[in-house]
Amino acid sequence: MQYGANFRTEKNLAFLLIFLLCLFIIPTASAVSISVSPNTVQKGDKVMVHMSDIKDGSKFSLLVEGRFDVPPGAKFSFETNNFNMPISLSDGAISAYTENTQSTRFAVKKGEQEVVYSNIADENGVFTFTKSQDIGSGIYDYLTIGGTSRTDKNNIVARFQLTGNKSGPATSDITFNVGGIDNGRLILTVFIDAAAVMEGYPITIGNPTFVTVVPTLTPTPTPTGEIITGSADSPNPGITPTIQNVNHVFTSVDGKVLLTTTKVDYAGILPVTISNLPDDWLAITDAYAISPSTLTFEPAADLSFTFPTKTGSIPYNTYFMGQYQNGKWIVVPSISANNVVKIKINASGTYALMALKPISSTTSTGSSTPTASASQQAVTTSGTPGITPITKAADTPAKPTPLSIIPIIGAGLLCILIYKRSKK
Repeated sequence: MQYGANFRTEKNLAFLLIFLLCLFIIPTASAVSISVSPNTVQKGDKVMVHMSDIKDGSKFSLLVEGRFDVPPGAKFSFETNNFNMPISLSDGAISAYTENTQSTRFAVKKGEQEVVYSNIADENGVFTFTKSQDIGSGIYDYLTIGGTSRTDKNNIVARFQLTGNKSGPATSDITFNVGGIDNGRLILTVFIDAAAVMEGYPITIGNPTFVTVVPTLTPTPTPTGEIITGSADSPNPGITPTIQNVNHVFTSVDGKVLLTTTKVDYAGILPVTISNLPDDWLAITDAYAISPSTLTFEPAADLSFTFPTKTGSIPYNTYFMGQYQNGKWIVVPSISANNVVKIKINASGTYALMALKPISSTTSTGSSTPTASASQQAVTTSGTPGITPITKAADTPAKPTPLSIIPIIGAGLLCILIYKRSKK
């Protein structure tokens, strides 16, 4: 009888150990997630962006892009009405952008307050607007982008972007009603801190018919092409590449960063969190991530940053481009010309315009010039510089740590032991 009691005790202890092992094996932490529904709407229908487990203090960036056809020289309006913003964004910015317009009007209305900004587009038909401000939670009557198309264009690209440090409920829904256009497409992208949570999610409005437009000899920001809308069961619809080797130019909503490439119909460029900056580096611009993170460029694409308005004592010729890769910043060989710093890239990634801190403000010793390999100057400002393409692939999204096989083997051995003891 004593043996049986001891065996039962050992058996219960073994099952307890197995249970504890299972607790270690099964992940308990929830992950940030974004989902969108539906993926096909009609004018006036509601779109819902469901957000889960977003921590306060995270840098949140939402990019909403609309693509639609209009007659040349016609009025247009791209509207998101009854825009329900359940979270607040501090130290943020609101931006708007259009392509192929003569003039654009961007308006935001919440209750009795309305902010309107309008201007004539530049010579390439591009309009940009950015205002640094806190973005409060609540229901906005509308965020509207309207204007007049160019007389030589029949399609419009309109974007707005909300960015800032998130506060509010960890799980919530952003909702809005699509207005203004009868047929077109929405494309949604969300970044949390420096990670893409949702990339290039397309929503079909009505029954659009897009025709590929061949760019002029001087490339202008006119990305075109067909986007697969997917189905409700495919949360990450793919993006169909073009087969024409023509230049497409994709621009950040604030107009500061340009990506010129071929065979790509959609790329988002969003500001993200800068982390792990070397002690002697100074960030001249925000960090910008290219989305989708799976994009590759063959031939290599041009990525350029516009010089910001000079406010300090650091000369332009000391600027250099940094890339965030594998948890650290590295120098990318680049050239400067026509008020921009330009590099060649082979894949998506996160980049920023950088400079070294003045020697008096840092305690670092040794060379004061960052190097990509040996002591190569990051920015060339005279002569005919050669551009060194980036050959490293950009970071891929972090993968979950694989389960350790040791706990699994241990649990299996315990089960065998219990089985053999029960046979005695």
